[in-house]
Amino acid sequence: MNIFKKSALFFVVFLFLSAGIVFGTPEYADQTEKTCAFCHDGANGGPLNHVGVAFVRNGYSYPIPERILDKSIALSGTFHKTLRLIIGIIHLVTIGILVGSIFYIHIVVKPWQLKSGVPGGEKRLGLTCLILIAATGIYLTWYRIDSMGS
Repeated sequence: MNIFKKSALFFVVFLFLSAGIVFGTPEYADQTEKTCAFCHDGANGGPLNHVGVAFVRNGYSYPIPERILDKSIALSGTFHKTLRLIIGIIHLVTIGILVGSIFYIHIVVKPWQLKSGVPGGEKRLGLTCLILIAATGIYLTWYRIDSMGS
């Protein structure tokens, strides 16, 4: 078995072993004294609506602060979901370019061959990637985190 097949097999086994079993229970409905439809799109569960997302963002505690509920409502629209998807793709592609260029320099070119330093184009590419990763990372972090506290 070659190294690629071993790595792929290890990755799949790791995913199965690290995945936990998740059960939806009526505990949250009992805790909040609300029906399932309060947090879900359907009367008996299903995908979370904006209140359900805010409940998760609030650490599964009720009542939900107004700022978290407002942010959840604002971010539940198609525009923000599409924007997050596009920014996430840019983030991942930029990371791929940066990591790829680092491997290229270290494996193909060899750092000892660069006596005068990294060429200007590659340096600009690296700095541009770092700036894009930071900018998209800040947006994606803001999207996910509501406060610095627990």
